[in-house]
Amino acid sequence: MGNRLHAHANALAFCMNNHVNLLNLSFGLYAELFGAQDECRSDRWIEKRGLGAFLTRIGAVVNLLRKICCSDKWLSKLDPWVKVLSVKDDQRVTAEDLNQIILENPSCRILVLRSWDISCPEDLLTHQEEVRRILSPVEPFRRKAEFLVDELRLTHSTLIGVHARRGDYKHFLEGKLYYSWEQYASWIKQARKALESKGVSKVGFLLCSDEKPPKASFKDLPVHYSSAERPIEDLHSLSLCDYLMGPPSSFGTWASWHGDAPRLILESDACITDRKQFEPTLYC
Repeated sequence: MGNRLHAHANALAFCMNNHVNLLNLSFGLYAELFGAQDECRSDRWIEKRGLGAFLTRIGAVVNLLRKICCSDKWLSKLDPWVKVLSVKDDQRVTAEDLNQIILENPSCRILVLRSWDISCPEDLLTHQEEVRRILSPVEPFRRKAEFLVDELRLTHSTLIGVHARRGDYKHFLEGKLYYSWEQYASWIKQARKALESKGVSKVGFLLCSDEKPPKASFKDLPVHYSSAERPIEDLHSLSLCDYLMGPPSSFGTWASWHGDAPRLILESDACITDRKQFEPTLYC
């Protein structure tokens, strides 16, 4: 979900800035989880109204478009009105790339973009508030996250969100980012000490993870485990914290950017000594 939010937010910002319509077929599974722009689903941006924009409201049409966009054979028959830009998983598509292909193909009416990594930082900076609004969780999930954080703020003046990604990280990169609960406890102690040394009192921690830690892992520490039923609730809860820390992950990056919460990316040899190590996430 974090990767798709990253790509969608940047695509949204680009389309807003260039006044073109967007239909993100890869975001359809998540569209119901997030707020919408007027009457429009969150997987699209419709600025120019017309027959094409109207047809995308019909589920059968969207399903047909999905099949067409997966078929190079059909797409080739639609040239020059439809152009395709496909990149490898480790390649990034920038606003400059998109503008260039549009400039070089004046007859193009539809650009089919196949990419995991879309980066349009200047556009995103310009339209960040609108993108945040569109990609805020829908009310039921937002309410649950806000209730949890509000409860914790009754006893903690400063809240640090800890994203402990375990699960798939046990094998990803040969477990390089798979940290023990003891390591997380050590970082929590370090972060607490770093803030309290600057006069910050009543520091609390919200732990969000895809695994539940043993009860003894954080004994005598002000750590509260999130028992959210869905990842989107954890995602929004983290975004409401004052600071965030966790391993490299688009999930944590999104929470930091959406909530404007400074974040510390935890590497295996990290040592937390100063709250200045928590840095703003300017772009997602």
